[in-house]
Amino acid sequence: MSENMLGKALRNELGPLEDLIGKLRGKEGIEWHSALKRFLRKENPWETINKKTNTSLLKLISTISIPATTKKFVAKDKFKVDIGYNAQVKISEIGDRFNLCFLDGEGKIESPISENKLNCYKLASDSIDEPIIAELGGAKNIETSLSTIYFLMQKQNKGQNYYLSTNKRSNIFYVYDTKGILQFVFVVWKSNGWYIGANCATCASGSMSCSWFQGDYIYSHKS
Repeated sequence: MSENMLGKALRNELGPLEDLIGKLRGKEGIEWHSALKRFLRKENPWETINKKTNTSLLKLISTISIPATTKKFVAKDKFKVDIGYNAQVKISEIGDRFNLCFLDGEGKIESPISENKLNCYKLASDSIDEPIIAELGGAKNIETSLSTIYFLMQKQNKGQNYYLSTNKRSNIFYVYDTKGILQFVFVVWKSNGWYIGANCATCASGSMSCSWFQGDYIYSHKS
């Protein structure tokens, strides 16, 4: 192939390639990245079920009513290590990644929310984030808020039973951080308070960053 023909071929493909790169960088980047990996493996790019079992990964166990709020939610004013008797939410430890993504500097500030419903699912089998996000309809559909997480933690300030698991299972939420990057936020009840951590939903190499286990809880505003 001549240099002119090669250049023309590359220019013809540049538009679709730029479009793909834009989608990978956008808010639905995780969904597009997952589909691209499946396409390169010659699999159905938009498959949303667990290929190993051919069944749903998630079992809906409850739908939670989340009340409306009237004030902005300032994350760094709420998420503080405090296991004292008068603590609004007993938090025994905050992970470094959560601090960096949601509390650093001014931290994340959320606008008031209207009354809404939150679905709680139990994982039917061990899984990474990718198929979980896909089954919930993609990254654009799964966002929850820090104010919602705080509300649920406050309801179980002493480790009592409510909607969050307190039996050492992870409670997993997907929240966009101060830079617009989707993070998974997980809370686990320890003996004297909540541990709260976070990590990017995809690691630097592009592969999924964490594995979750059968029995863990997943929360989403979308079914």
